[in-house]
Amino acid sequence: MKITCVGHAGLLIETESTSILCDPWFNEAYLNSWIPFPSNEHVEQDKLLHCDFLFISSSGQDRCDVEFLGRVDKAVAVILPDFKSFNLQNILIDLGFYNFIHIPNNIVFKLTNSLEIIVSTNSSNMYGAMPTATIAIGDGINSIFVQTNQLDKKSKDLTTFKQYDIHFAQIAAPSWYPMVTENPESIKDILSKQLRNEQMQGFLEVIKTFNAKVVVPYGGPPCFLDKDLFYLNDVDSFETGSKLFVDAYSAIQYLQNNGIENTLLAYPETEIVIEGNFIKLTTPNLQSKGLDIAYVDKKRYLTSLANKRCKESMPDKERPTTDLLKQSYLLEKLCEFIEPIVPELNLIRVGLNGRILISTHTESVVIDLLDLKIEKFSGQLCRFKFYIEDDVLKRAIESSNNEAFKSLFYSCRFATELDGFNNDLVYAFLMALSPEAIENLEAVLEKNPKISDEAEINGYRIQRYCPHLKADLSQYGQIDQNIITCTVHGWQFDLESGKCITQDDRKLFVKKLNNKK
Repeated sequence: MKITCVGHAGLLIETESTSILCDPWFNEAYLNSWIPFPSNEHVEQDKLLHCDFLFISSSGQDRCDVEFLGRVDKAVAVILPDFKSFNLQNILIDLGFYNFIHIPNNIVFKLTNSLEIIVSTNSSNMYGAMPTATIAIGDGINSIFVQTNQLDKKSKDLTTFKQYDIHFAQIAAPSWYPMVTENPESIKDILSKQLRNEQMQGFLEVIKTFNAKVVVPYGGPPCFLDKDLFYLNDVDSFETGSKLFVDAYSAIQYLQNNGIENTLLAYPETEIVIEGNFIKLTTPNLQSKGLDIAYVDKKRYLTSLANKRCKESMPDKERPTTDLLKQSYLLEKLCEFIEPIVPELNLIRVGLNGRILISTHTESVVIDLLDLKIEKFSGQLCRFKFYIEDDVLKRAIESSNNEAFKSLFYSCRFATELDGFNNDLVYAFLMALSPEAIENLEAVLEKNPKISDEAEINGYRIQRYCPHLKADLSQYGQIDQNIITCTVHGWQFDLESGKCITQDDRKLFVKKLNNKK
């Protein structure tokens, strides 16, 4: 079995009779913010166009590179994970692919006479905003584990094969928090380090669980070459760095500090050959590819890439416009996206319980989830605030339509003020502006008792937990006439309308029950 790394999470897996291409990514993603790191521009792409099987782990733009996939032979057999959403399949159908092999979740599937696979789906983001899948491949003698998502350490379905020869380990899920928040830099650094340590602890636990002979950290991060985003790159060691985007070299440092010595550092065009108990690594000529300083002097390497990129003008179709948005553009688009899904906004309204401000230089619009309306901003109290440049928002909408906020968030080209340090649900909602995505998000929220549980009090069915700080109103709610008071912090709500008397940006979701005879 031979595995060729083609950059980021991209792999070409070859046996004597079969080839599988996984997650090839070459082109700039998420509003031209993400670029593969280290650069894979020297990889010969034509060799990847006629493989036997294609595996795409998610619809994320760093996994599903539509520009490259548009060139791939459309007769290839596509290994399709058992996602609840049809988003990935629809993208591939639109590109011309038609030969799909639907793989049930977490079972050994015989792909060819000599090759078996296990595909396991998972949600890398809270509330299932971005479904992802991972794949294990075995040929009866050797096996590899291509982990493309953040697995739970108890994921035992993938241990059916004997000890894996190689574990290609996803380093960490991408995140824009806390970098985009309106917090002081010192607070951002503290939050980043805390979140990064939590992610790396999970990374370590998964590696220990599967106990492969060799571990290859891969799948991240991208690099950010725009002047305004360059600060997101972590150019320091793991011990001294404070950014979330941990690269493979820093991940190996972390693993070695925690007793994991069996690691390999892979570059684009690195080849790994497995023959029985023998594993051979062939690294390309790094100096000739310009990769010799990618990790040892990362800041200089990224600066050289950024300078080169500035000299190469972007195609007209990708060049950002500097025009301001026309009046009411944002209002019209948000109405277009949200009005069709309003009837489905049940637990989402309970969970968010407030208003969302989307503000550009030209226009500010409020998504009011208290009274279910979209309107111009006129001073309303908003729990969640997003600030976006006109041209960035327009590019996001024109390129991604109702998935504009997904592109926007991953691009990190925005700023935000949220109620509290973070609220994953507001991001998940804005990234799910389609009936199918909203249905999936509502189904996930049903499993969260802090959002879905109700209580019956004095002839009313109300949300059980106070919209303020989630005190249990079945224990701490007191009713006087038509007013219920949460005695923990004194917040009051009108039972007829659900309106909060204490604060203008919350609502208690309530229904009056019919009197029984």
